[in-house]
Amino acid sequence: MYVACSTLCSSKLPLEDALRVIREMRFAKAEPGHPRPRAAPDAREVAADVSKVAQRLKTANLPLAAFHVRIGCPDPATARAQLRAVCRLARVSTVHS
Repeated sequence: MYVACSTLCSSKLPLEDALRVIREMRFAKAEPGHPRPRAAPDAREVAADVSKVAQRLKTANLPLAAFHVRIGCPDPATARAQLRAVCRLARVSTVHS
């Protein structure tokens, strides 16, 4: 069994710092969340460059359990593209639930 910690717990910190704190607290996995832009990549950022976001997450050297993402785009085509990008990021990051 793994216990994951969400970056929502450290949402005032930039993503890299929140992941470092989670790793230092010896959690087995992390869950990037997005209540504020600093705590995790948002769907627009992921859709713009999945590889760049994946690299940022990999530098934390901490396995990911899940993503907490809100897609607040009124355009269905753009929302679908953002969701697909987040799913691709999860696949590339080998997220397991």
